[in-house]
Amino acid sequence: MSTEKKHNDDYIISYLLLRQFIGILGLILPFALLLGNKLLGCDAWLQPSISHYYYSYMHIAFVGVLSVLGGFLITYKGKSSLENRVSNFSGAFAFGVAIFPTAYDGFKENHYIEITVWLDWFKYIHFGSAGLLFACFAFFCLKIFQQSDAGMFEAHFDDKKKLEIKYTKPVVGE
Repeated sequence: MSTEKKHNDDYIISYLLLRQFIGILGLILPFALLLGNKLLGCDAWLQPSISHYYYSYMHIAFVGVLSVLGGFLITYKGKSSLENRVSNFSGAFAFGVAIFPTAYDGFKENHYIEITVWLDWFKYIHFGSAGLLFACFAFFCLKIFQQSDAGMFEAHFDDKKKLEIKYTKPVVGE
């Protein structure tokens, strides 16, 4: 195997691992917050929304994972300029959710974090960022990740793409 080919394989592996890591973080976060709150002794370990974990013992995990996710999404370079823009916006929205907390109303249990300055407009930025972040994720799943990988590392993607098409096209409805 030539040195150039090996270097390209390393690049492909890191690119794929980054995509997988972003997905794994997003999938694990809700379960980690629930389990972590339970293990840390909260009586009301189930909160009204995932955003309410900002005030819980799992505050650091909530803000930390969203910040790491935001950083990864901003540094992620896709196959097209559209994919790059959507990824950059997604990262900014993840930071918006992490930086601007939801309203304290509805939080169950004694709070771990007490915010001394909370302005009413924080919730609008929080919910706007959260909604747009999920919209970007949906766009990734339904549009960008459905595009053909023809010409892009064909040896690595053909079999995987066939499986994705087999299992996702019936769901998407194309």
